[in-house]
Amino acid sequence: MLKKVKAVFKLVIIPVLICIVTSSCGGDTKGGFDLQKESEYCKFYCMQELAADIDKLADTLDGSYRVFSRHLNTKMSDKISVTIYPDIKSFREVVAKKEGIKESEIPDWVCTYSTAEGIDMISPDNKEYTRNPANITLGASSELCRVLIYNISKKAPNYLVEFIPRYETDLYYGVMEDVVQRMNDGTFPTIDMVLEPDAEYYTLSHFTFVEYLIESYGYDGIKELIKNSDIEKYLEKSKEELEKEWYEYVRLAYIETGLENTIESEHFIIEYDDGDSDVAESAEEILESNYDRITSNLGVVSSEKYRVAVYPTMERFNDVRLHEGIYSARAGAMNGYYNPNRKILNVYSYNDNMGWNIQNDFGNLLLHEFTHAVTHEISSQIYVFLGEGTAHYMSREADASFLITVNPALRDGTFPTTEQLKNITDALENPEVYQFGKAVVEYVVENYGYPYLTEYIKNQDDIQKVFGITEEEFNEDCVRFLTEKYIE
Repeated sequence: MLKKVKAVFKLVIIPVLICIVTSSCGGDTKGGFDLQKESEYCKFYCMQELAADIDKLADTLDGSYRVFSRHLNTKMSDKISVTIYPDIKSFREVVAKKEGIKESEIPDWVCTYSTAEGIDMISPDNKEYTRNPANITLGASSELCRVLIYNISKKAPNYLVEFIPRYETDLYYGVMEDVVQRMNDGTFPTIDMVLEPDAEYYTLSHFTFVEYLIESYGYDGIKELIKNSDIEKYLEKSKEELEKEWYEYVRLAYIETGLENTIESEHFIIEYDDGDSDVAESAEEILESNYDRITSNLGVVSSEKYRVAVYPTMERFNDVRLHEGIYSARAGAMNGYYNPNRKILNVYSYNDNMGWNIQNDFGNLLLHEFTHAVTHEISSQIYVFLGEGTAHYMSREADASFLITVNPALRDGTFPTTEQLKNITDALENPEVYQFGKAVVEYVVENYGYPYLTEYIKNQDDIQKVFGITEEEFNEDCVRFLTEKYIE
């Protein structure tokens, strides 16, 4: 089933190692392709030259099957057919035919498709697909979930078919932004819009209704709703009551922090739970004592107070992080972040991490994330190296890894250019970007001054305009400055 769903995919599935066996084809074909591989729960049909490239896909789908089938309490009587097309055109031809639409009507992000009979997809190694290649494998996992839903009922309501897979694969990316925007501009969907059987358009905010149902009524309730579309009869509540509960769930999960107490100072509103008053007071002191330095140096005057949420535990902090679409393979190392959509700085209490050095670690974290809040007022789109570098520099973090990272690169001539640094989009997976970014910011501030740093943030793609020199000259002078300061 195709729906015009605004979606940004990110893979959050742990592959499970399985034993894949090569099947003798024996005349078994699908979509014009022979059976090439057979795993525990799936059969893979494709051209022979693609067979060697689908082992990882099979691992992921079998792992997903185990999880999804347990949640939905359903098992397939036969293995799921997965047909892999060698190019986008042949895939789209099949989808268009099954849907009864033109190929041009298929959104360009669509790379997988499913019916009760199985999954159609392009090859995970397809070079024509210009979006994140991980989308293909993730899409296949989502389609597998839909096949399991169809196994329960081929007449499952559209909203469940569309959004149970998103919940199962932890696809929260973009949801927070959509929810906050629609809550603010009055376009948040009603329950009638979600339940409309012939709905042609879903937003990411619609997803929160399924999230609310699963979190409130569990998977047993969801399975019954898949079989019985009369939600009022099954849950014994009117649509008005359900809509009220849903909106309250969204308010607590996406809009408010749910923290019990508040400290309000001259420039900050700090929310915290009982037992963390010492943390909140420490945060207030650290932030207020550095407010003028950071805002004046960066040339920012804010008319609103900055919100800070201090969550009592890492577990609760991570729940919020997931809801807000903050992902990373190294997210366990994340102690705080600034969310520009909610305009809130999120951290968790040092009472839940007594390994922290309270004066240094917690203080540096607060100032680092506060700097992100300030730079976001200068520009909402900042390259990772420049944003993290500025935050690292302004928080005055004494990081031993700075010299460990920067000095060898200066010595062997591998210090990255700004063009290379621009290509780094995930700081947690590329932690060296903090150090290199800080080095570049240090060069700018100590050679040109803070006003030039602010202009650089505003015009990060136009070094010539900001500094009056070419990007090549900028890079050469930056390396020269750093070498003289740290090497010679």
